[in-house]
Amino acid sequence: MFTSKFFPSLLRSQPFSFSLLIALLLGYLYFPVVLLAQEQPPRRVRNPALINYGERIEQAKKERQWSQVYFASYLKTKELAYLRLSASHSIQSIQYFYQTEARLAKSTKFYYQTKLYRMGVCEYYRKLQIKSFQLKLENHLPDVEPETLCAR
Repeated sequence: MFTSKFFPSLLRSQPFSFSLLIALLLGYLYFPVVLLAQEQPPRRVRNPALINYGERIEQAKKERQWSQVYFASYLKTKELAYLRLSASHSIQSIQYFYQTEARLAKSTKFYYQTKLYRMGVCEYYRKLQIKSFQLKLENHLPDVEPETLCAR
């Protein structure tokens, strides 16, 4: 027998040693499986379709705030990189608002609030564009793609 060949003294001296050994082996194999099966903390980035209204609006507002921060930096330093960063964050904010608005029914007040937020960021982006028109032609900011993002 397998156990008598490798553990002869253990089996003869204590009859319950073999069951203790089996219990330890099972515990050694079982507990890592239990630990891995426990619920993991949620990830930071989730599928945008699963994010609720409040979280999505907060994301869009944060993007708008970063755009304003970068534009203020551009006004202080006149570095083109800040203007481009401001524009990219504005476009991201517009997209977030547009996607959130598209998932809402037009009969809710949240639809119109989101539309107002989106139109406000669109006006802000136009302000950035006007500022870029004072620069060389190659530094002009493009229109929002697609144009429907800023359509009323």
